Amino acid sequence: RNETKLLSQGAPKKPATSFVMFSNAHREEVKAANPGLSFIDVGKKLGEMWREMDPTVRKEWEDRATAAKDEYLEAKKIWLEHRSVQSGLYGD
Repeated sequence: RNETKLLSQGAPKKPATSFVMFSNAHREEVKAANPGLSFIDVGKKLGEMWREMDPTVRKEWEDRATAAKDEYLEAKKIWLEHRSVQSGLYGD
């Protein structure tokens, strides 16, 4: 396990999915509107809102997630190139 952590140290963090981005943006709003809901019930309410969302609005969230994924893949590519150069310098 420690070896895996050392290999991935400095790696870019994976991006959130469209639903997670939506949930993070609306969680406080749902909690304020429903103060008695448990964490699980807030999640259920967010899931219900997601399922009932207009497809054009959902597409906006999916586009945000796609953009974040593209940025992640580019950052990962750069990180992997940098890591391979570093390992080449030190003979690891």
